[in-house]
Amino acid sequence: MISRLYGIPTNRVLPLAMGFKPAIEWPQIQTPEESLADSIIVRLRGIVRREDKTPIKKNTTVGTLPTDRRPPKDLCFVVAGGDESIGRIYINARTGALIEGMAMVYDHVFLDGVQFFVAPLPANFIQLNPAFRPATEWPTIQYPAVSVLGERVFLRGLAKTVDGSIVKKGGIVGVIPANLRPPKDVCFIVAGGDESIGRVYVNAKLGTLNVGMPMAYNHIFLDGIQFFKAHTPAGATLPWKPVPLTTGFRPATEWPHIQTPEYYITDNIVYMRGLVKKADGTPIKKNTVIGVLPPEARPPKDLAFVVAGGGESVGRIYLNWKTGTITVGVPMVYDHTFLDGIRFSTSPVVAPAIVPTIAPPPTSALTVEVPTAKALTVEVPVEPLPEVITKETMIPTQITYHREGYPTKKLVCPSRTVCKPLAGPISLEMLLALGILGLVAYTRD
Repeated sequence: MISRLYGIPTNRVLPLAMGFKPAIEWPQIQTPEESLADSIIVRLRGIVRREDKTPIKKNTTVGTLPTDRRPPKDLCFVVAGGDESIGRIYINARTGALIEGMAMVYDHVFLDGVQFFVAPLPANFIQLNPAFRPATEWPTIQYPAVSVLGERVFLRGLAKTVDGSIVKKGGIVGVIPANLRPPKDVCFIVAGGDESIGRVYVNAKLGTLNVGMPMAYNHIFLDGIQFFKAHTPAGATLPWKPVPLTTGFRPATEWPHIQTPEYYITDNIVYMRGLVKKADGTPIKKNTVIGVLPPEARPPKDLAFVVAGGGESVGRIYLNWKTGTITVGVPMVYDHTFLDGIRFSTSPVVAPAIVPTIAPPPTSALTVEVPTAKALTVEVPVEPLPEVITKETMIPTQITYHREGYPTKKLVCPSRTVCKPLAGPISLEMLLALGILGLVAYTRD
C-alpha cells in the first residue's frame, strides 16, 4: 500500500458542474484549476468546456469553488470565450458557484485572470463621485473598495448611479487615494449590468476612475482591477522588464502618461502592463503576434485574457506557453492594445511524491477489495516504466482501472508534470484522491 503523500500543491483541480469538463482534447490549454497565494488570494486559470459541445447558456453554473476558496461577497469578472467571443463569470460567495453570466457563442470559457480575496482585507472606501453610490440594496455584492497588499493595489465592488440612469462614457466613478495610484495610466475591461461590459481608465495623476465606454445599465463592477502603486518604500524599485515586441510594434512614447509594455515576476507570478502600438498606425489584425515573452515569463499552458483596446474597443490576448508569443485574438479597431490586467502563474501543478512501502508485485494486474464497493482491477503496462516521467520523456504511460458495472477509466501521467509511476495495491479512494491532487488525470473511454 501507499504509506503517505507529501508536498501537496497549492494549485488544485477546480470542481466542475455536471455537464462540463476540462478540454483535454486541447492539451496545450490549461485545465481548470484554483490556487491560493499569500494565504488570501485565490487565482483561477484554465478552460471549461461543455461535454455535449453546445454553446454555454446564460446563467449556467460551470463549476463550484470549495468552501475555503470563496470570496466574502459576490464578484463579477470579464473573461475570454471561444474564438473572438467574451464571457462573464459571476461568483456567488455563499454557494461558491461560478456562473457564466452571458449567452456564449461557443461551448467553452476561459477562467484566466479571475482573482480575488477569500477573506476581508483591510480596505479604504473609494471616494465615489456624488453621482455614484454603493448598491446597498444588494447586500451580497461588494461595496466599492480599494486594498493594498505589499506594492499591489486591488479594486473591487460595484458602483451604481444615484439617479438610476445608465453609466455614461466619460463619467468618473470615483477617486482613489494619492498613495495608492499607479505610476502611469492603466486601463481595464470590467463587467457591467446583466450581459454588458465596461471599461475603466485609471488616471495616475488624478486617481480618477474614468468610464471609457457607454454602459447599458446603471452600475459597473470594479472587480479585476489590479495594478502596482507608484509609491514604494524609500529607495525601493521593482525589477520590471520591457516586453520584447515584434517588428512593427513599439511603445507609445508619444503618450508619456501611459505605461510602456513591461512585465514583472515575483513568487512565480507574472504581471504585465502597458500599451503596445502598431508602428504604421493601422488597426491590429486578428492573430497578429505583437511580442514574445522570454522563457522565464511563460505560462505552463496556453492562456487567454480580455484587455482594453483603443477608444471603446475590447481586445483579447492569447499567450502561447511553448513559444511565448503574445497574440491579438480579435480584429482591433485601433492601432494599439493595453496589456493591463494580464497576470498568471509560471508554475504547473506540482505532483505530490509517492512513497510506496512495498515493492510492486511481478504481475501487471492487481485486484483489490474496496470496502462497501465492488472489486477493483488495476492494470499497469507490462513493460518497465521509467522511475520518473517528465515532459522531456513524453512517454504515454497510463494506468487503466475498471469496476464491474462501471465504465473503464484511464489514469495518465500529465506530460508537463513530474511524477512517479504507481506501485503496489491501491484503493479506489486513493486513485480518486490522486486525481484530485493533480498527480493523475482520468478520462472516459
